[in-house]
Amino acid sequence: MFDSCGGYAFQFLDDIDDPPIQLRSIGVELRDSVSYSWHNEKREPSYLFQYTLSGCGFYFDGQKEHRLPESTAMFLELPGNTSYYYKEGTAPWGFAYVMLKGAGISGYYHLIRSRHTEVLSLPESSMPVRKLENIYRMSLAGKITNPFLASSLAMDFLTSLASEANMPSAARPFLVTQAVRIIEKDFADLSGVEEVAGRLQVSASHLCREFMRCLHISPLDYLTRVRLQYAANLLTKTNRRIEDIAVSSGFSNGNYFAKVFKKSLGCSPRDFRNNSETGDHYITL
Repeated sequence: MFDSCGGYAFQFLDDIDDPPIQLRSIGVELRDSVSYSWHNEKREPSYLFQYTLSGCGFYFDGQKEHRLPESTAMFLELPGNTSYYYKEGTAPWGFAYVMLKGAGISGYYHLIRSRHTEVLSLPESSMPVRKLENIYRMSLAGKITNPFLASSLAMDFLTSLASEANMPSAARPFLVTQAVRIIEKDFADLSGVEEVAGRLQVSASHLCREFMRCLHISPLDYLTRVRLQYAANLLTKTNRRIEDIAVSSGFSNGNYFAKVFKKSLGCSPRDFRNNSETGDHYITL
């Protein structure tokens, strides 16, 4: 995920006046210098969500300093008596960020902040992080070309974050976390959802219910998407035969792989490989 650094700002000439939610910028950065330090008292009114991918950053809420290790985030209303920064002696801080603007964000912001501590904890498999990656990949591919699509994507991310915040911790059981870890680690060798359920000593139907309730996707679909993501990476970065890529990604054979690939991405694996340099296709998990 987020396998390259870059930043994108959005300014549309055909935007409507004062839209309730705007996507202002998005990016991925890696910082390892103490010169990276933001004080927010005089910044333009906006909302910043910043998610740590690697290393560690720091956030000061006006009274107390908080660490921002991997898989945590801060969500700030700007301007404000807050700051965030990199500290010498810590691992380089890699993060993804999105800047939003608009009067329609306030209610979501206060809901999200009321359900979390100052630092939000979100696994990479969570829907908000996946949607953030989706927006970034679309930006990378030059696919966000009008303000209405940009606002729609921003709203989708924001509502996903609010939904995650509104879900009680009991609704995100350890079972689902463990299932995700098994799928992401052993996807190439898994025989199916029944094997995942067996390892966790629960029925496949129970695992499916809990997975859908928490992640809004079935474990089988999640497994398929993890396999497709891995296969897509091999297609673009290696010259291996498509049949070999299919089997090493966990698919039974090349024909079945091609069928699933085309249904998901709208093109064959061969076309995906040929067009990969144009950034025309991407996969969202």
